[in-house]
Amino acid sequence: EVERKPRSAFKLSQLEEMFKSSAYINNVYCIAKDQAGCRMLQHKLDEGGPDVFAAVFSEVVTHAVELMMDPFGNYLCQKLMEMSTARQLEVLVDKTYGSLVNISLNMHGARAVQKLIDVVRMVPVCMTRLVGALDFAVVTLTKDPNGNHVVQRCLESLPSDAHGFIFRAVAKDIEDVASHRHGCRIVQRCIDAAKGSDRTMLIGAICRASLTLIQDPFGNYVVQYVLGLQDPQASSLIVTAMTGRLNVLSRQKFSSNVVERCLQLASPEDRARMITELADPRGLGELLRDIYGNYVVQSALNIAVEPQISAVLAAVRPLLPSLRSSGQGRQGVQVFCLTLSQVVNFLRVHLTGSRILLTVLVD
Repeated sequence: EVERKPRSAFKLSQLEEMFKSSAYINNVYCIAKDQAGCRMLQHKLDEGGPDVFAAVFSEVVTHAVELMMDPFGNYLCQKLMEMSTARQLEVLVDKTYGSLVNISLNMHGARAVQKLIDVVRMVPVCMTRLVGALDFAVVTLTKDPNGNHVVQRCLESLPSDAHGFIFRAVAKDIEDVASHRHGCRIVQRCIDAAKGSDRTMLIGAICRASLTLIQDPFGNYVVQYVLGLQDPQASSLIVTAMTGRLNVLSRQKFSSNVVERCLQLASPEDRARMITELADPRGLGELLRDIYGNYVVQSALNIAVEPQISAVLAAVRPLLPSLRSSGQGRQGVQVFCLTLSQVVNFLRVHLTGSRILLTVLVD
């Protein structure tokens, strides 16, 4: 279906006459909400002098909250922000202060607030005021399809010493934010932007909530992002949170990806601890029969070294008859045997009697 263009509130001839006679000055509010009229107002600002700007600004400020959320009026507001003096920006921020959160949650308003963030960064009093307006609603904004862009713009445009209000709010409600479709991206951007104690605070909060987050469709990506930082202390905390639950976590869609990532990036000591737990004969059969678990076992074997390899192989051998009797089990055996072929050379070089063990396993 072809999208219809919005109908103009004014005829073009009317607008032209109003701009010729300066009658537009007392009708800025209505004209700004008209597509053609809004463009003509912006053009007038470019070619007009200080008196024209002052007249347009005065009328727009009176209706700033509504116009910032208007499909067309928001563009005029952005234009005015770019051209405003520090004092005029103070007036605009004061007029919209109590509504900035609601404006940020609006599709058109979010664009206007992002522009406001860009221009107030050089006006400390306005920046402080704007941060104060958004401070109490950071979590709400991070989870909103429009508001999250406002938070991202704060991280991109405001000086680093003004980011603390975002970091504190996100860390305090990390499970809520990181397990949200939009919030999970904000958490990652926060990690990128944070330094020193702020970064430590964020990563610590994620590690403490990691057991919950790794089982979440969005939270698991946040934990994987932290693992990708290759921070030994953080990685070890995440592995510790999973310890004792690896069998269950390896059989879940989202957490199994994190288990595999940990196997790849953990320290040798933590990796050995994980492989030992995964090779526990009491649960290994379940893993090999599971659509996700058998890939975790495969990853473990690909990464394992002696004596871990021998321990896994020895644990699998008595399970093979029962695995071959079930459909999913047969798939697990096939995957497992494929993995074995990848470590044959290693075993032949490093493990006495490996040929006998391999023959028993793959025949």
